[in-house]
Amino acid sequence: HVCGPDARVVELARYPVAAVSWNSRLAGNPDLAAFVAAVPSRGAIGGFSDEAFTANTTAIAKREAREGLAKTAGRRWLAAGGCTIPVDSGPENIDAARDALRG
Repeated sequence: HVCGPDARVVELARYPVAAVSWNSRLAGNPDLAAFVAAVPSRGAIGGFSDEAFTANTTAIAKREAREGLAKTAGRRWLAAGGCTIPVDSGPENIDAARDALRG
């Protein structure tokens, strides 16, 4: 896992790991599409903002799930929070993200 903005995610993917976790929604960090294009031999972990899980609506979680699927074609992506799922997340938002990922 790489924390913070401007994380050197692509460079760290050169280490012998199966996947890399980072917050793809922070400034200076590659989004999911950029990572999977630049690092074809590693999986991407992340893709959801904190807001997707803490908002008063499920719309953000659903939108970010669809975006992640579109950016990765559903391959080599482990859908997760950018760092962790916030402790004040709404269960309905987590469920909405899961349901959107299932199609």
